[in-house]
This record gives sequence, C-alpha cells and structure tokens, in this order.
Amino acid sequence: MGTEQSCTSCGFLARKPYSRVQATAFFEMPEETRRSGGGWWALQVAGMGTKTVPACCVGAFPILDEILAIHPDALGEWPKSGNKEFLRIRREDNTPERNAAAKKVFEKPRPECADWFRHIVGLSPERHLELRNMQNLELDRRAFEERLDNSNKQFLAGLEHERREWEKDAGKWPKRLIWAAIILAVAEVVSNVPVIQRLLHLD
Repeated sequence: MGTEQSCTSCGFLARKPYSRVQATAFFEMPEETRRSGGGWWALQVAGMGTKTVPACCVGAFPILDEILAIHPDALGEWPKSGNKEFLRIRREDNTPERNAAAKKVFEKPRPECADWFRHIVGLSPERHLELRNMQNLELDRRAFEERLDNSNKQFLAGLEHERREWEKDAGKWPKRLIWAAIILAVAEVVSNVPVIQRLLHLD
C-alpha cells in the first residue's frame, strides 16, 4: 500500500451499511479491499448479509458518489433475502469494472485533505477517530505551553530591560549631586550668603 495521502492509506475509509436503520455504523475496510478495490459491496454481520458501501466516516469526501461517477452500475442489485443469495453476490462482487472504479477512487491522491489519518490495521474507523482527536488535543496542549513559555520569556525580558535602564539612571545620580554641590558653593562665594540660608529666607 502506498504511503501517499489517499483514502487507501487512511483509517477513515470504511464500509457503511446501505440501510437507513444502520446508517451510522462504520466497519473497517480490509487491507485486501483497499489494495484491489473489491469486496466492499457486502458484509456479513451476526450471520446476516448486509449490503455495504464505501464511505469516509468523517465525511471528508463522497467516496460512493465518486465511484458511481466512474462506474454508474457499481452498486448492482441486492437480493431480497436468503444467505445463499448473500454468498452469491459476494462471489459476483469482484467484477473488474467495479473493482477498477473503487481502486481508482481509493488511490486518488488527496494532499488537501486535513482529516487524513494513517490507517492502523485492526482498528475500527471510530477508534481511528478517537486516536486522531487525542493527538489533536496533545498538539493543542503543546502549542498552548509554547505560547505560555514565549509569553513568560517576553515578560522576563521586559523586566530585565527595565532593570538595566534603572541602573543607568541610578549611576547618573552621583554626578548630578556633585554638580549641584559645586553650583551651590559658587553661589555662596558670589553672594557671600549661604545659599541654604537664602533658600530658607533666613537673615
């Protein structure tokens, strides 16, 4: 099976009962069917024959419609009743035209599909969906932690910048005090009156 992103390699490719009663049930698409395109037309559940159709269990693409667009008679006819008839249609299911149409749709590259999730043999489509959701939650958690870490780094960098600016300003104060003392001393010499006394309005 190819490694490209297609329905063949996706865990959401499934068999769905062609019935309103069981419309929400999905079954794993066998490996052989994924490779050959045959064997998807019927399924035996609890000893009963059930007509099935290929489907994407997350609804990303209308798989059956794409097959019918290539081979309009792909669904064939469904027997009214009887397990013998079920076995017969299983044998007649592997028609070259039907297989070729399904295979072409299954193997169609779908690089734009955001729902693609690699098929794991033995897992149901529902289990694949659970795993995909768990992985998405983990990715969201990691993304949140990364954003939080970046925010903390920016905050600490801002604090460090403020500290350095404060130290620069603090280093200027001794020089300012020296110049202020010199100015006061010169003012006293010129006026022959202590500047402090004049500031306090003392005679």
